[in-house]
Amino acid sequence: MLAMKLQELTLQLKKGMSAAASGAAPAPAAPAAAAAGGSLANAFAQIEANAKQNPAVVEKINGSYKFVIATANGEQSWVVDLKKGSTPSAKQSTGDADCTLSMKEEDFLAMMAGKLDGQTAFLQGKVRCHLVTF
Repeated sequence: MLAMKLQELTLQLKKGMSAAASGAAPAPAAPAAAAAGGSLANAFAQIEANAKQNPAVVEKINGSYKFVIATANGEQSWVVDLKKGSTPSAKQSTGDADCTLSMKEEDFLAMMAGKLDGQTAFLQGKVRCHLVTF
C-alpha cells in the first residue's frame, strides 16, 4: 500500500517544481539537504519543504520511505519520514523505513520530475521495492 502512495509524493514534488518555474515563491529548501549539493539533495529538499507546507501529504501517506540511489559516485541513502505526528523530513541517512526503494539516480530524478511513472518503473525493473510488514 505504501509503495502505491509514492505517486502522491511525486505529485507534490512536481507541484513545487512547477511553482518555482512559474515564478511563484518556491518552497524553502531544507538547509541540511541543500548543503549536500547536487540534484538529489535538491529533490529531497523540495520533498521535505512541500510536505511541511502541505500537511495533507503526511495524512495521505502516513509512512516512511528509504531511497537507495545508485549514483556515479556510489550509493546514497535518503530517508523521507511522512508519518502522522512527526515533522516531515527528508535527509541522507542509513536508517530504517517502512518501504525501501532502490533505483538509479536518473530514474529517481525522472520519477520526481513526473517523466517516469513509479508503477511503470517498477514493472520495467528500474525500481526495486522492499516493504516492512507489521
